Amino acid sequence: KYSFLWFLPEHQSFVTGVAGGVMTLSDMFALVAVWLHNAFGFSIVPFFLGLSIAAAVVAVVSALVVPEHHVTMATAAVVMSGRSVDDVTETDVANEIAKQSDRSEAR
Repeated sequence: KYSFLWFLPEHQSFVTGVAGGVMTLSDMFALVAVWLHNAFGFSIVPFFLGLSIAAAVVAVVSALVVPEHHVTMATAAVVMSGRSVDDVTETDVANEIAKQSDRSEAR
């Protein structure tokens, strides 16, 4: 859940705060379900159906937005070499991807 600390090392408090907020928001869904049931007699089945549809939409959006695993690993390798994420260019990441693929082919 804290994987974005690699991409925002200067904003670790922000990333940690957002992660905590997401966990709090997910806890709130149970309270909303209970409130809908008690106040309006809303069945739990439609609530979970709507929640699962929303989760599927978020999964599709995430798949489009989040970089692929090899790009994330290459960026992490460049950052671990001591450079700031702000100084990392696409060329640096492409070079690191090429190095990693050369290493895997050599095995």
